[in-house]
Amino acid sequence: MGELLFDVIPLGIGAAFTPSLFAIQLLIVASDPWKVLALAAFFGAASAFGIAVTILLLGFAQLPTSTGGTDIVDVVLR
Repeated sequence: MGELLFDVIPLGIGAAFTPSLFAIQLLIVASDPWKVLALAAFFGAASAFGIAVTILLLGFAQLPTSTGGTDIVDVVLR
């Protein structure tokens, strides 16, 4: 069950954010001062992505060290 959630949760997050970001970009380009608004949306999305990646990497840093096994998960995490 945990393995299924590990595979499905990133897909759900991507499906939730991608259409809304696309709609925001369309609304920005349709307005008059679109260059400034497009840059603001880009930096906002980039900062949110950076925060999410930082939290993810900090979570991986707290995993216990490998015991030297030959499991595929051990190989990927090294």
